[in-house]
Amino acid sequence: PAAALATLPGPAPRLRARGCTACGVCLRACPTGALSMRDAGGLTTVLQDPAACDGCRRCVDLCPTSVLSAEGAWGWERVLAGDPAPVATVTTTTCARCGTLFPTSSGERLCPVCAFRRRNPFGSTFPVGQR
Repeated sequence: PAAALATLPGPAPRLRARGCTACGVCLRACPTGALSMRDAGGLTTVLQDPAACDGCRRCVDLCPTSVLSAEGAWGWERVLAGDPAPVATVTTTTCARCGTLFPTSSGERLCPVCAFRRRNPFGSTFPVGQR
């Protein structure tokens, strides 16, 4: 029976996110709370709990960078195991100005929003050539 469970697809899609920015939109979109995020020493991991996932795919539909996808389905053996599975791992840092986590690869100290505000302290700029 255990071997048969491994081959039967469960209701939860197997989520993957290549190019994830760890923005958290998918977590807030999930109506069952099947997605979570864990931060550990500069690495942020998005986790999926296959047992809690009902397969609605709202997280996939609402991903602002369109990098979250469903690749098949978890087998019932994994669903019944009850442990979360990693969806994506992103190198992150904390913004020196606002304290939010943001993805980084080159040691930036400000998130994109704070970096924009530093470059444009009065809110916006004229388009190039439009002064």
